[in-house]
Amino acid sequence: HARGACAWSARLIVLCRHAAMAQGFATDAALVFVDGDGEDQVLNVHSAVLRIASPVLNAMFESGMQEKQLMRIRICPSVASKEDFEQFYNLVLPFGARDFKVCVDNALSLFRICVYFQVEHLKAECVAILENFPSNVEWILFAHKHGLKDMYSSMVRQISSVTEAEFAQMQEAPEVAFDIVAALFSRAALLSS
Repeated sequence: HARGACAWSARLIVLCRHAAMAQGFATDAALVFVDGDGEDQVLNVHSAVLRIASPVLNAMFESGMQEKQLMRIRICPSVASKEDFEQFYNLVLPFGARDFKVCVDNALSLFRICVYFQVEHLKAECVAILENFPSNVEWILFAHKHGLKDMYSSMVRQISSVTEAEFAQMQEAPEVAFDIVAALFSRAALLSS
């Protein structure tokens, strides 16, 4: 009987949260997203939730800038789409993690949001997923760019070949090219002995 009440209570919380987001219930701020058609999409949010989750958003809401006065923040498409940010927002909402998880399908977009807005606890969850992606030059460059040393080292050790196009990608990061070539030579030496 207690188990049924607990399940009912969890469903009620989810329904209330979805209704609140859909209708903007008790929200005090809006995030504005520009889509590819140049039309604004609005996501009504609770500024307190975002301020607790992100020092960047907290600073935007506290500053004397227009974000504080209007309680509106414009989000560039290069940072996040409305759909991606909704996933992020659901994860930082109280009780959000019960229904929404970081997974293979959203780890990269959530990672980018977390980096931009400095949300370290959620960023770590994203990295745990990204570390299991297949090793290739694109992901090695990604790990290098974002200072993900464990992911970088692991993927460099795992890489088995590099195409000419991938070498071209590494022109702006010669240290990455050096590490990959060293790993490939090391692996070749082990196989020939």
